[in-house]
Amino acid sequence: MVTGGLTYLIEGAAQHPQRGTLRFSWAMVNPARNTNCTNGLDGTAGVVLRPNATTDAEITFHVDHLFWDTLGTELARLRFDPLWGANKDGNDLLTLEELARQRLANLTDPTGAPLLDENGVPLVYNPGSIPLADKNLKEFVPVSGASQAHLNGLGLCSVGSL
Repeated sequence: MVTGGLTYLIEGAAQHPQRGTLRFSWAMVNPARNTNCTNGLDGTAGVVLRPNATTDAEITFHVDHLFWDTLGTELARLRFDPLWGANKDGNDLLTLEELARQRLANLTDPTGAPLLDENGVPLVYNPGSIPLADKNLKEFVPVSGASQAHLNGLGLCSVGSL
C-alpha cells in the first residue's frame, strides 16, 4: 500500500440467497482530512483535555459509508444492488473498473436492465452538491468513504481533501 500510495484497501464479500457471493477488492488512492469533529459523547467540539487527567478518545471508521446511495448526509440508504449490477462480466469479483461503467443516473443489473427501488422507480445515486469528475460509482464510492471517520461514536467531522 505504501509503495502504491494507497489510502484504502477494501476487500470483502456480499452474499445473496439467489445471486450467490460477490467478492470485491478495491485499492484506492483517496486521501482525506477529517477536521472540526463533534464529540459523539457530549456534542462538544473535539475532545476536551483537562489538566493532570487522562482523556480517552475513540475514532471509529464506518466502512458502511462505502455502500451509501447519497453523499453529504448521514441519512443515506445502504445499498449493494447497484454495485452487484456493475459486475457485467459474470465472475465473482467486482472491480473498481467495473464500477466506472455504472452510471449514477442509469443504474442497471448485470444484464443491463434498470434497477428499480421498492416502489418500481429507477434507482439513482445522489452526489448532492459534491462535484465528481465523472458521475459513476467508481468516483462516488471513494468520496462516500471519505466521510467514514467519527469521533467518540457518532461524532461527525468536516471532510476535505489533503
